[in-house]
Amino acid sequence: QLDHIFLPLWEASVHPKAHVEIDMLLSNVSGFNVISDETTRGQDLPDWRPPTKWPWEDNPPDVFFNYYIWANVHSLNEYRKSKGMNTFIYRPNAGEVGHVDHLVSAFLLADSINHGIRVQVSPVLQYLYCLAQIGLCICPLANNGLYVPYSENPFMEFFKSGMRVSLCTDDPLHFHHTREPIIEEYGTAAKIYRLTDVDLCEVARNSILISNFNEATKEKWLGKSRQGTVPTIRLSFREQTWRVEREMLAIKYQKYRKQLRKFSFTAGRSSSPMASSNSVASPRQGVVKPQLHLQHMQNMLMPTEFDVTNELKQLAQEMDDSSDSDAEEEINFQRVEVIGPQDDNPRLIAAVEKLKDAIDIRQKYVWEHPPPWQPQEAYSVNTEYECELIAGIPYVTKKSSPEAGKVYSLPDVVEFLADYDALHDAVENVDVQALAYNRLRLLDHKFALHNALNSLNEDAADASRDFYKSYKVDTHVHMAAGMTAKQLLEFLVEKAEHHRDDIVNCDNGKTITFGDLLDRYNIDVRKLTVDSLNVQADASLFDRFDLFKDRYNLLGNKELRTLVLRPDNYMGGRYFAELIKTKTFHQFEEDEYTFAENRVSVYGKKRDEWKKLANWFHTHGMASKHNKWLIQIPRAYTVLFNGGKVKSFKEVLTNMFLPLWEISIDPNSNPILDHFLTRHVSGFDCVDNESTVDLPFRPEVTPDEWIGEDNPPFNYWMYYVWVNITTLNMYRVQHGRTTFSFRPHVGESGSINHLLTGFMLSNAINHGINMRQNPAIEYIYYLAQIGVAVSPLSNTYLFLEYMSNPFPQFFRRGLNASLSTDDPLQFHHTQEPLIEEYSIASKQWKLSSTDMCEIARNSVLQSGYDHSIKEQWLGKLYFLNSSMGNSLHLSHVPDIRVAYRFEVYHDEVQYLEKVKATTNWFKRAMLTKDQEYEIVETMAHKMAQGIGKNHTGKSGQRKPKAHTNKHNVQNPDGEDNHDDTTEKTNNLGVVASRHRSSSTNKRRKETKQLDKDERKQPLNAVRAGEFAKNNQSLHDLGIKN
Repeated sequence: QLDHIFLPLWEASVHPKAHVEIDMLLSNVSGFNVISDETTRGQDLPDWRPPTKWPWEDNPPDVFFNYYIWANVHSLNEYRKSKGMNTFIYRPNAGEVGHVDHLVSAFLLADSINHGIRVQVSPVLQYLYCLAQIGLCICPLANNGLYVPYSENPFMEFFKSGMRVSLCTDDPLHFHHTREPIIEEYGTAAKIYRLTDVDLCEVARNSILISNFNEATKEKWLGKSRQGTVPTIRLSFREQTWRVEREMLAIKYQKYRKQLRKFSFTAGRSSSPMASSNSVASPRQGVVKPQLHLQHMQNMLMPTEFDVTNELKQLAQEMDDSSDSDAEEEINFQRVEVIGPQDDNPRLIAAVEKLKDAIDIRQKYVWEHPPPWQPQEAYSVNTEYECELIAGIPYVTKKSSPEAGKVYSLPDVVEFLADYDALHDAVENVDVQALAYNRLRLLDHKFALHNALNSLNEDAADASRDFYKSYKVDTHVHMAAGMTAKQLLEFLVEKAEHHRDDIVNCDNGKTITFGDLLDRYNIDVRKLTVDSLNVQADASLFDRFDLFKDRYNLLGNKELRTLVLRPDNYMGGRYFAELIKTKTFHQFEEDEYTFAENRVSVYGKKRDEWKKLANWFHTHGMASKHNKWLIQIPRAYTVLFNGGKVKSFKEVLTNMFLPLWEISIDPNSNPILDHFLTRHVSGFDCVDNESTVDLPFRPEVTPDEWIGEDNPPFNYWMYYVWVNITTLNMYRVQHGRTTFSFRPHVGESGSINHLLTGFMLSNAINHGINMRQNPAIEYIYYLAQIGVAVSPLSNTYLFLEYMSNPFPQFFRRGLNASLSTDDPLQFHHTQEPLIEEYSIASKQWKLSSTDMCEIARNSVLQSGYDHSIKEQWLGKLYFLNSSMGNSLHLSHVPDIRVAYRFEVYHDEVQYLEKVKATTNWFKRAMLTKDQEYEIVETMAHKMAQGIGKNHTGKSGQRKPKAHTNKHNVQNPDGEDNHDDTTEKTNNLGVVASRHRSSSTNKRRKETKQLDKDERKQPLNAVRAGEFAKNNQSLHDLGIKN
């Protein structure tokens, strides 16, 4: 067969005049293509034998066949080249289907290949094809018709990684419909893969470079520089990327050059299949056997006795000669920096200014509790104050001087609506969206590069890492659905078997027992199953929130729901309390590291709701160290109005918030409610179906004038809830009380504009998945670092399929994202719902253990647990954003990851400031290094000098200076709250600064450089030098000397 193919070619090459027709054919031939059925032809390597001894009835393996075709083509090329004739490329079909071995032989022999999509299964082989710049001619439409769906074709992955890929048609007869198949191929790829014009031009250029058209033709098409229509920036990027990669490989293997063969790759392949004549023996020596080389390649691609991870770790450890021996390994990591000219486009500058305006609007509204490093006001009670809700707004005055007017001033509803419109205009601006889209993509790519460069070091940072021992908080879970269906079933069966005589209701003077209730509805507990409870979600609930609400009705029965899942019923919520304590809380107690913030509803239907809830909590002993309570406010005005419970929206607000003002002004009026609010409630939520269409926002209609049955619009609800919570917080913080966060349901469904209201008013939000629809909104959430508690399993049943959920995107980009369960009763199957949520996410989105621990750490930081608790879980300096605040043995998050997030955030803000050509312009959500140094230094001095503890009031809380908030707040008592201790505390940082050593001052001047680059001096070394006089204090703060 070889003789029949190649002897005529040799004869025509040696005697062209005697074989004119074949010579003319060869002058128009560019190369040779080998086609075989890769699904049936094997690559097994039997004992090598020459072609003359291969039996005619057996097909040789592809590797032998390809080798002899290549050897003949190469030999023919060498002769023709010496005579000035055209030469041929060797381009086999390989890697369309079948085993990766076909691609191994192609790597050794081919100039380029057709298809090659199976390269994707071997990262090592893909990397080698990249380094060698072997051309891949990929046919996505043909692949889609035969083997691989278009969306799963690796063409885009190859193109992004820098492989030399081009598009081709394969068989237009079978796979194309237009008159221009190649244009159809390019057009389809452009739409499916969102290729830009530059991308298309680069792919087209690759096709010319891969081809074997003569040099004059290529020069005509691409120009002398071979650039074509591809911008210099793109070509320079490609060239520099692989040049740096090859240099990196040379450095890594520098110490092993004596043991390893010389490692060298060229930027491209020769037009001849083999560049060196040494590759093929002379005729006297016979033909080189390919078996040894192929087996060596196979072993490298699929090692069986070689631990790649350990080898890479060893190489990294031995080759990193530049690292400081005193450096912390966790801070010594490879950074990704973007350098180049700054764009001064006026439209870009205007877009950055709009982003700045958006951040400023949030700062105008959002309430933030005084940070833990600042002292708090002493506990005090002053019953001289009184509060009245006027037009839905709290109006606080002193009884003795009501003419002085209200104490607290917040933006009114008209101003709120104007700021909302300004924010809406900013995020809808085309330039802002383009900027946000590009910056978010960059954040995505930065994280991918960080993972590629540092994942091994992150894994090695904590040998004892155990996700199960990372503290985690389910920051979004509803208590009425906080148990699992199995736990609920066990509880009902237990009650039916042992407590049938419990009196559960009274009807016209006749008592009704639990057994009577079961008999009335023909419920046989012996036949009950989880399915028959009909509480778990299924596909029928997708985009049907109304049907989802019905799943709270056990066995479809509202009376059972009221009895078992509500605290306000004839039994005083006894069954609800027992179910929570014996099932949900008991499960929490078995896991030392899992906590929750369960929601319980207060509707605003009566003034005594708060009193009843506090009594239920106290009577049944509902306190648990594993749980904090959030009060959820259902936006259920229409239900309350139609039920005759309220006559106006103002009545809902009055019933909701006036009791809180009364207990805040005079805690002794109801000690049980005061204890519940102070010790066990961390914040408020606002919930309901967001997908309902909102009425127009009419600010001129006050809550007392809202007297119809229509539900107020979302923004109306949110503003009046926010203004009441914020005013209450301002009063409570000035009197040494605990405050409440505002963490509503926002962005689960419905209008994306709800996220703007959440951005303005919320401390954190639940869900937020609609951010995926608007890059500008997602970007401002990133800049503000607003907590987002996502519940993917809940979303997948109601509004968004699991693999379309944006959570992994949020996390990679650096949003303050955490995982939560929402409603375990409906959405979970195991007895550990939060662990189930993490487990599925880790498998579906390939989250590493470091990722899991970081998400868990985010959940703790977002939660409303007390400062002292967070100190136990994350370390004494948990509130610092850099690695200085990270305690590896508690959070199990490597300092590398924390430092990466810290640096990338500040780099992002610095980029925006550079566009505007200014500094310290943006309000940053993370402290800078300068600020962190000042805080820690002050704390260390306090501890060293024995004045770290302030005077305490009768509640045991610290006595501090008055908290200064950005809102207009007068001192209600008109008194000077500063004593001698406070003055010492205030001046301590200044005194300490004056006593700094000169070396410390020098380091302080270099803080900005440290913000950008922590690698030159280990962070802990800076800490130790910065606070050398307070070593013991620093040790107590969790900073090692």
